[in-house]
Amino acid sequence: MPDDPPKIEQFKNADPSSRNAEASPTGDINIGTSAGDLDKGVEATGDDNTIYSTVGLAVLPEYPGGMAAFYKYVQSNFRYPEVDRDLKMNVYVTFVVEKDGTITDVNVPRDPGYGLKKEAERLIKANKVKWSPGIQNGKPVRVRYQLPIKVDIKA
Repeated sequence: MPDDPPKIEQFKNADPSSRNAEASPTGDINIGTSAGDLDKGVEATGDDNTIYSTVGLAVLPEYPGGMAAFYKYVQSNFRYPEVDRDLKMNVYVTFVVEKDGTITDVNVPRDPGYGLKKEAERLIKANKVKWSPGIQNGKPVRVRYQLPIKVDIKA
């Protein structure tokens, strides 16, 4: 038969902390101090060619004029294929914004067909406008970016 549940009186002087007397001989718990420096964000690895993701980055790369200007470029220059049915989808293109703002490593990981992969890659590679680079710990860094290109074709 199981024991009866503990009484409230038993909890009045209990220590619910997870401190370990062996690991912390003084048993002190410092609630007022932070465990790390939150302003630093992701620490640099020291490798000058590390490619960062956009998550946790201090300053994201930015297209001149912002994303509205980027999508205006896409809309004006995307060559839509001729198809015999309506198509509505997103083509996800990935690329690296280098420290100097140039674009490299352009790729469409999942080819949706209809020549859309090739066209999305052509479009990004053809744009020679430099982005402002991503910044981490006050220094420009290489950043992998992924953006959707919305495709809406009426047959």
